Amino acid sequence: MPLYRLNVSNLRNLGSVHLSPAPSLNFIFGENGSGKTSLLEAIYLSSTGRSFRSSKLKPVVNYQSSSFVIYSEV
Repeated sequence: MPLYRLNVSNLRNLGSVHLSPAPSLNFIFGENGSGKTSLLEAIYLSSTGRSFRSSKLKPVVNYQSSSFVIYSEV
């Protein structure tokens, strides 16, 4: 199932991210601690409703916020 659009707010170290991936192959790269795994976690969360890093959702919320939002178009 292709992912057409992903919007993430206040998930771990991600403030506000808007992503429209290419239809075929996409590379995610960056410095350590820049949010690569958090982005993958957002995709996983939007498809399964749970995190692959934590059994509870409270640690997923950015420490400066009280909630997170993930919006995806598939």
